[in-house]
Amino acid sequence: MSNDGLQLDGMEPNAEQPKLKMGAGTRLMFFMLFGLGACVILCALSVGGTAYVLFRSTQPAADASRTFLEALGSQDYALAYGYLSPTLQGEFETQENFAQSMQDRGIIPVEVGGFWNRSIDNNEATMQAGVTYQTGVRQAATVNLRWNPSVEVWEITGFSFESPTVVE
Repeated sequence: MSNDGLQLDGMEPNAEQPKLKMGAGTRLMFFMLFGLGACVILCALSVGGTAYVLFRSTQPAADASRTFLEALGSQDYALAYGYLSPTLQGEFETQENFAQSMQDRGIIPVEVGGFWNRSIDNNEATMQAGVTYQTGVRQAATVNLRWNPSVEVWEITGFSFESPTVVE
């Protein structure tokens, strides 16, 4: 390659231009930055993948909780009672007693928000969601569930609600 008559300081006319060489320090810096970028990407994928797996693994329990809470909201006590574990059903004795208990306590959520706390440990789950009651008050509902492998469903073993009563 020639420089077509251009002369650089200290170079003969028509001499080949020097090629830029990457020094060892520059190569090391390039590989370090490349490696750091790759580590950041892998960490982001790992955290995102873990969050996705955890979310997906808790989704069936959250779906059962949502169905239960929405059944209470629509006053479909037969459906809600059906989600209770046999032990919890026994505590209410009958579906009618369950319905009366929910009505007496004013537990009629009209809107179920997202679940902000989801945990599963040894086939037992706890789900917490914000619910809005007929009074317009939005408070927490906690639903405890257990996986029943014999019928392959999440059964509700307990639930609690913050008081929907408006304090004046």
